[in-house]
Amino acid sequence: MPLARINNRLLHFVHIPKTGGSGITDYMRRKGKVALYSREELEWSHTTPQHMAFDVRNILLPDGFADASFAILRNPLERLLSEYRYRATRYCGGSNKIGKVSKNDKLTVELDWNEKFYGTFGEWVNVVFEKCLADPYACDNHIRPQVDFVGRNLNIFLFERGLEKVLEWIDLITDTNRLSASLDRNESNKIRIEVSDRDLERIREFYKCDYDLINSLKHSSADCQIIEQINQNLDPISVI
Repeated sequence: MPLARINNRLLHFVHIPKTGGSGITDYMRRKGKVALYSREELEWSHTTPQHMAFDVRNILLPDGFADASFAILRNPLERLLSEYRYRATRYCGGSNKIGKVSKNDKLTVELDWNEKFYGTFGEWVNVVFEKCLADPYACDNHIRPQVDFVGRNLNIFLFERGLEKVLEWIDLITDTNRLSASLDRNESNKIRIEVSDRDLERIREFYKCDYDLINSLKHSSADCQIIEQINQNLDPISVI
């Protein structure tokens, strides 16, 4: 939940892990000052400050505290693949050492703080899902469903429609000029992962609510949509 003060405007970024948030935070930092962000594990918190879920964030930040709040949602499969690539790259030291990962290939990857895992992608999926079910804060909230991060009065962007739209919105809200930005800096994107039908079904089941919410947002062509609240059908209440 980084807070950014830019041109006397306070922005609250609900940073859902593996949705392009690091590039967005860097952009805000170039325009102003950013708080509530850490690259290191903190003793006083279950997660790093930027990855707080809605229930925790709602206690710390009163409704309306920031001038505007926003988040980015991503296709759950692509988000999970990005997480695996990230963990594999951190352990192996570079995507050029991995290349393609078939469904039977076994790798040693980073699992969580000071933890590692050895096995196939499918076995890794089972382990991280079990960890998340036992403790939603596992893996610094990287596995946690995206619906756990979103709430009322939140501007929602879809990752697949491009992060440039997020930058344009930040410029508009803060009344500042556009800065050059490189949003595709992740070397792990070069790793190709083969996903079995069984694993795909498991992923769809685990992230069903995420898929439902994202599909409901796709009906609008707007760059971002404001969720005043989430009803039982996970439909956005109003759109801009």
